Amino acid sequence: MANKCGLCGKFLSQTDGVKCSKCPLAYHRHCVNINPDTKISAKWMCKTSKPKGSCSGVNSTPRQSSTHAETEVITETFMDVRVQGSNERLLAQEIRFLRTELQTFSGEMVNFRQEVGKLNATKTEFNSILDSVENRVTCLELQVKDEKKVAPASELVETVAQLKRDLNYKDQAALLNDLELIGVPEQNGENRMHLFSLVAQNLGIELDERDVVSVERSGMRRDQVSTAIEPPRPIPIIIRLARRAIYDQLLRAARVR
Repeated sequence: MANKCGLCGKFLSQTDGVKCSKCPLAYHRHCVNINPDTKISAKWMCKTSKPKGSCSGVNSTPRQSSTHAETEVITETFMDVRVQGSNERLLAQEIRFLRTELQTFSGEMVNFRQEVGKLNATKTEFNSILDSVENRVTCLELQVKDEKKVAPASELVETVAQLKRDLNYKDQAALLNDLELIGVPEQNGENRMHLFSLVAQNLGIELDERDVVSVERSGMRRDQVSTAIEPPRPIPIIIRLARRAIYDQLLRAARVR
C-alpha cells in the first residue's frame, strides 16, 4: 500500500487506508467518505479509476458527499500550507534578527580589538618610559657612590678652613660684647650672675637673664699667687652680653657715675 493518501497527501497506515484495485493509489477512509467499520471489497476502485456509477464492494456515495469530502481535504491542505508558510516567515524573521545581532556583535568585537590595541600601545610606551627612568636612577646612584668614594682633598681642606674662619669671626664678634668688672671681692660659692645684676641695678639698668651669655672670673685666684709684700687683688669678672645695645648702655651709665 502507498504511504500517502491520494487526496490529502498525508501519510496513512494499512488499517486506516483503502487501496484502489485498478490504480496504485491509496486513500484515507474519511477522505473517500467510507465508514471505518465498513468492509472493503478487493475490487474497490477509486473515483478516478471506476467507471460511471457506483464503485464495486461498497454502497454508492452521493456526488454531494464526495464533493463535500473533497472540499474538506482541500481546506485542510490549504490550512497546512498556510501554517507552513507562517512557520517559514517566522523562521526567516528569526534568521534576520540573528544576522542583525551577529553584525552588532561583530562591530563590538572590532571596537574591542581596537581598544585592546590602544591599551597595548600605551603599555609599551609606559614600559619604555619606566625603563628609561630606572636607567637614569641607576646612573645617578653610581655617580653618587663614586663621588662618595673619591672626595676631592682640596674641597675638604677648603671646607675646614672656612669653618675655622667662621668660628674666629664669631669669637671676635662676641668679644665686642665683653665687659670686665674689677674690684669685686672673691668669695667661696659666690653667685657671679647675682653680683653683676646688683652692679647693673646700681647703674640704673634693669637686666634680663637672656641679656647675659656668661659671667666668669678670668684667671687663678689671687690668694694662690699672692706674696707677703702685696695683698691679693680680686680676679676680674668677665661678662659676655648677648646684645651690643646693653653693652653701650652699661658703659654710658658707668661714665656718668
